[in-house]
Amino acid sequence: MSSAYAEAAVDRYEVAAALEADGITDATARDHHAADDVFDLADRLFREAPREPQPNRPAESPWRATPVTHVLRGVLFGLPALAYLSVADRLSGPRSAVLLVVSVLLSWATGQGLAHLGQLRRSQSGHAGAAGVLGGAALAAGLPAVAIVAGLGFALGVPLVVTLIAAGQLAYVLAATVALVLGREWWLLAALAAGLVTPIAGVAAAIVVACWSMRGVRPQLPTRAELTAALPAGTFGVLVGALLIFTPALRALDPQPGHGTGVAVALAVLLPLSVSMGAAEWLLFRYRAATHRAMAESRNFRSFGRRASTALFRATAGYVAVLVALLVAGIVLTGELPHLEPVLIGPALFLALLLMSFDIRRPVVLACLAALTTNLALIPLHAPETVQAGTAAGLLVALYVYAARTLRRAQFHL
Repeated sequence: MSSAYAEAAVDRYEVAAALEADGITDATARDHHAADDVFDLADRLFREAPREPQPNRPAESPWRATPVTHVLRGVLFGLPALAYLSVADRLSGPRSAVLLVVSVLLSWATGQGLAHLGQLRRSQSGHAGAAGVLGGAALAAGLPAVAIVAGLGFALGVPLVVTLIAAGQLAYVLAATVALVLGREWWLLAALAAGLVTPIAGVAAAIVVACWSMRGVRPQLPTRAELTAALPAGTFGVLVGALLIFTPALRALDPQPGHGTGVAVALAVLLPLSVSMGAAEWLLFRYRAATHRAMAESRNFRSFGRRASTALFRATAGYVAVLVALLVAGIVLTGELPHLEPVLIGPALFLALLLMSFDIRRPVVLACLAALTTNLALIPLHAPETVQAGTAAGLLVALYVYAARTLRRAQFHL
């Protein structure tokens, strides 16, 4: 920068000398030449001076992670699945498998849609607005969903205790979603203590916590615009639920020696994945905090891109480490050895949630839909485990590459 100024000063001196030599002494003429000189100087400085703004002190980050709360949220969603352990020996056979599939799909779809509605209304109307729309949506969608699961269980002749567990699992997910969106994690943990006595008591206690969280607020149905905005989240929930239970459901429908029961395999997979969502949420916050800091400290876009890519790699690797540790714990708990696909589906799910936190929804939904469609198309040709491992690996690679390329752009982090 100093050399540019020195050269410009020399040029200005030479220009002034030339004007005097030409006899241009009129003040107006000299002013015009001076103005031209100033603009020439500005243009030259713009072209020659490096544009490297000095780093600023980062503003307070809105992405402050609280590890205890995030881990607690994952545990709260994962522990209720332990209720299946008490009836695992009764969940064999095609009928129980069908009921399990319907329960999981409805749980993921309604849970994701409900959470999106609550967060959307909370950003616009605060806690009271979120409580109102959560109450209305839970009544309008939750009650029919629970009724569908219960009615299907009776229609298929599934044992009563299994039907109650499947319907209760769905009711718990809805109640827990309401409570977690409204910040009642510790109350929900206390409610789960009742579930140590009986799963039904735990579900009832969770419903009480959800209702207490919405006390004094009149339930409101979501608007058409809110439902449209929540549709991708609900669709994402259906697709993810289908991908998670793909192999266990097929093995339960067509059990083979040496593969274990579908329910036992599902527990070995779903429990660690459910609990890992707490760590995923914590790592997501850490990633957003890292990119927020990089926005203030980076001198140029290339530097920011490198820091964003590094933060993405660290967050993904951290999630993989957590998931592997939880899978080992799941093996000890259930005695079942899951296949490779959970290690691939979990990170893919983490990346999908990360992208959706930036409101990048359509590519994520289309990628999950492509993976599920490929699964269904290849089932006649290969074993479910092989198909699922291949599509899960493809989904993981596709989402990571897309996230790495897209999230290098600073405009997504403003």
